[in-house]
Amino acid sequence: MHEPPAPLLGQVCGLDGFCWNNPLPGTTTIGALWGSQWNDVWAGSRDGLLHFDGGVWKVSPLPGGAARIRSIWGSGAADVWAAGDSVFHWDGRSWTATAGLPAGDQSYVSITGSGKSDVWVLVDTGNGKDERHSILHWNGSAWSTQYGPVAPTLEALFAAGPGSAFAVGVKVPGLTSEVVHLTGGAWLLASVPAGDPLRAVWGSGPSDVWAVGGSTALHFDGNTWTQVAVAKSAAGELASVYGTGPTDVWAGANGTILHWDGHTFTQTYGGSGADDRPIAAIYSSGARDSWAAAGAGQMLHHDGTGWSTFTQGSTEYLDAAFASSANDVWAVGGHGVALHFDGASWQQISTPSVEPLYAVWSRAANDAWIAGASGDCLGFVLHWNGTAWSSSFGPTASTCMSGIWGTGAADVWALAYRQLLHWDGASWSTTGPNDVARAVWASAQNDVWVLQDSIQGGANAPGGVYHYDGAHWTLQATGSTAQLHTLWGTGANDVWITSDDAANVLHWNGAKWSAVPTGIASDGAIVNSVWGTGPSDLWLGGSGIPVLRFNGQSFASPPGAETRSISALAGAGGKVFGVGADGAILGKSY
Repeated sequence: MHEPPAPLLGQVCGLDGFCWNNPLPGTTTIGALWGSQWNDVWAGSRDGLLHFDGGVWKVSPLPGGAARIRSIWGSGAADVWAAGDSVFHWDGRSWTATAGLPAGDQSYVSITGSGKSDVWVLVDTGNGKDERHSILHWNGSAWSTQYGPVAPTLEALFAAGPGSAFAVGVKVPGLTSEVVHLTGGAWLLASVPAGDPLRAVWGSGPSDVWAVGGSTALHFDGNTWTQVAVAKSAAGELASVYGTGPTDVWAGANGTILHWDGHTFTQTYGGSGADDRPIAAIYSSGARDSWAAAGAGQMLHHDGTGWSTFTQGSTEYLDAAFASSANDVWAVGGHGVALHFDGASWQQISTPSVEPLYAVWSRAANDAWIAGASGDCLGFVLHWNGTAWSSSFGPTASTCMSGIWGTGAADVWALAYRQLLHWDGASWSTTGPNDVARAVWASAQNDVWVLQDSIQGGANAPGGVYHYDGAHWTLQATGSTAQLHTLWGTGANDVWITSDDAANVLHWNGAKWSAVPTGIASDGAIVNSVWGTGPSDLWLGGSGIPVLRFNGQSFASPPGAETRSISALAGAGGKVFGVGADGAILGKSY
């Protein structure tokens, strides 16, 4: 019996230089799986390829760096094809970019074949009303268009043998199942039962083909397509299918994996509702070795007795991050999760809470503070002394904690809704204005900033920020009419605020507030995180945007920029980290 999977070696890195630190195997959603046998398995994602050799998963470099991989197929260990941003070929030693493909801006949605001289790829070209699908064929020496271009209705391909292939998708109008069958040298529309749009197709041969999508599972016996019953409670949104023969077929849905034994589909994984991430890809080499890929890089493995989670590290949403040094970096989030980086690796540190953690600040590896709150606004503050957490404040009703910051062991500020708390080294006290919210930041005991509770249309006009000079609080207008979100700075003359207006960030230069254009469209984009090393080096993160960097004059995306979902940024010692959904921690040297 072969050895169980082992941890990933190496890191998956995007073209923008951000590499996955957590969770591992550490990538965005894996959307493609294929292997020649149990110790030769490939996984593809937005950031490239991973390979499992029977002992460990490793990053497999692609020519030109990272590239999105949407589909993988091969005829053997030394003949593997990967399709996505381009089409790549593996000869058993290295990956090469495939030559001879049509010129133009296009993506390669699905790839399949029946041998080295019979490879098919589904191509997506154009956008909007100009978007079209085509099917290309590789005959061992050249590519040629064999089908299309047609309206973008196809999702996946499967080659059942020389001269027999299937393309599945959605029929328009009607939005029902569609199958196009290559038979007799021509691609023809097949007659199939009405059902949901199809997303995946696989078969063991021309007389045993499966197509799935939504709550629909269709089977082809060589003559007729029939619909196979799948329990609605288990099916969900069927998105993947793979098997080893007519009596061993796996189908993946939202948080659910089904198995076909030749007679019925049986649920083998999920269904509790706790995790409904799509099972985007499945691969099996036999009864004792199957892989399934879900959201956030989650990998599942079946050893013949049951499914187990291969993913290492927390997948809880991370709300906040802070770094006091290169050897002391924290990330905190949902269900009391706290992760710490000691300069070498990330480790989860148990906390005494199962409630969401919204803010973190540390002075050193043995002096860290976390603020959080329950769903009914029971707020609390925890303190870390290097070996254990202790409760420093709360839980107290109506103190929904949203921020924490400090300048020393006896100067820590915690922000609740309309309430500011201060730690003097011995106890907490309520202080400052009573209409504060969202974020607090300080560079010194006499330079403290906190956002005003200024919801658009509320009692207070938007755009207000309070400043404390060590003796008095004063309210300043920033000039913005947007709702303010994030507050952060590098010194008394360098303070930054993000808001609902993603097209601008606000900057304090020691004398006045001004709007600095980000260069991104405001509609649909969210800027909710900021970090930097000084007035001429600032990083912004958010949702629907790439990470942006400020050089003192303007913001720009790093080379190879990718759209990321970042809830917080933090850095030190020449490295910046971004954290976010599904436990994502990405690191980049700069």
